[in-house]
Amino acid sequence: MCASGFAAATWAKQHNIDAYVTVDIGTGGHEANAVPGASDGKNNKNKGYADVVLWTKDTVYIWEVKPNGAESEYGRKEGPVDLTRYVTKLQAHFDKMGDDRDVERGPYLPAQVFNSGQGKGRV
Repeated sequence: MCASGFAAATWAKQHNIDAYVTVDIGTGGHEANAVPGASDGKNNKNKGYADVVLWTKDTVYIWEVKPNGAESEYGRKEGPVDLTRYVTKLQAHFDKMGDDRDVERGPYLPAQVFNSGQGKGRV
């Protein structure tokens, strides 16, 4: 997840976009990525948590990080559904609150290689 956040920050810098990135890193650290009504698409009262968010003054970009291995259909099926829900719900929340920023899917980011307790991985 942090490697994806780094990739998003790098993309913003390469495009001269003044922004900051927040990453859903679990207990105590993910409230910045809370999206009202986006927990699972079924209960509009619960918050969902976008994985990576890049905040600018005009646009907010969201990325959803899922496994992408050949053996994993989960990432290919659930990732786009989750991402659409986060973008739609955050845009609706901004509209309700009078925030005129747009919310969009983040652009493609190059794969990031990382080391973890389970070994090397790619995002």
